[in-house]
Amino acid sequence: MSENIWLYGFDGFERTVTIGFVIADSATEAMDKVWNMYNDFATDHKLSDLVVWKPEEDDNYRNDYPDVMEIVY
Repeated sequence: MSENIWLYGFDGFERTVTIGFVIADSATEAMDKVWNMYNDFATDHKLSDLVVWKPEEDDNYRNDYPDVMEIVY
């Protein structure tokens, strides 16, 4: 299941603020799911700043612990 986990955040002025994770089969599906969720709620985030990435592609992610993710915001 870890291959379907995508982290998402909003690329802010100073740094990316990680908001959470989404289960999806592709980056496009992950972005669509997050867009749909934030479109349903009032938010201060600029949806044009949304970024998604795979945890295992993150330099801070440890392949030794694929089921553990840290959410920082």
